[in-house]
Amino acid sequence: MKTGYFATTIGEMYYRHNEIKSEDILVCIHGAGGDSRQFIPLMDALQTVAVYGVDLPGHGKSVINECSLDIYVQAMHQFIGSLNGNVFVLGHSMGGGIIFELVKRNALIAGALFLATAGKLPVNPVVFDLLDKDFDGLCKLAVDLSYGAIDDTMRKTAIECMKQAGSNVLRNDFTLCNSYNYDETAAQFPVASCFIANRKDTMVPLDIIYATFKKMPDAMLQVLPYKGHMSHIEQVHQVAACINHFMEFVKSKNF
Repeated sequence: MKTGYFATTIGEMYYRHNEIKSEDILVCIHGAGGDSRQFIPLMDALQTVAVYGVDLPGHGKSVINECSLDIYVQAMHQFIGSLNGNVFVLGHSMGGGIIFELVKRNALIAGALFLATAGKLPVNPVVFDLLDKDFDGLCKLAVDLSYGAIDDTMRKTAIECMKQAGSNVLRNDFTLCNSYNYDETAAQFPVASCFIANRKDTMVPLDIIYATFKKMPDAMLQVLPYKGHMSHIEQVHQVAACINHFMEFVKSKNF
């Protein structure tokens, strides 16, 4: 696994790369309070694709302190623009909105993968209440709701990752999610897309995902029969198979 920093006009953004050389490139954008560590299992599973996972500004090891949708999109737009090949972008949860913004700003991508995400991501008001009153409790609750079945070690690691992000970053990210409304963008989405969802995801329910999917002019939907919001960690081989199928389909159709 290669790691490094990409210099953007707003600072240095940390990334991981699986060191596979391929014309097919997948750029992974994490969700609220996350970072590129969450994509390590997927990087290992995708053996024929050059995969990059990034730490968005303000997250993980990125040396950019600002957290806003515009900053996230600027940094990702520059990163994607530096790559040569068939660039596909995968957005998990909050990352889905960043994909919509990238396409609105004419980022050159061959296809979009929406993982456990939709054009609207309403956040329960309890989340914001806990952010102010019981941050540790919020981290534990979010992990319990996000994962289907994990052992104590993995649960502890997931909680620590959220704590490392901090309450300010999480508040910003959840506020962004709560403001998402890409209904109009979805109806005019010019790029081939694929939605991957767990049937029993309580964080972003399937009916919300389906409502966005059915508006998209050129999309497919892959529903996995599992619980949880973190399928790229818990059902990594199934997600990798969906990604490979979609990428091959798009290349065969010359979109």
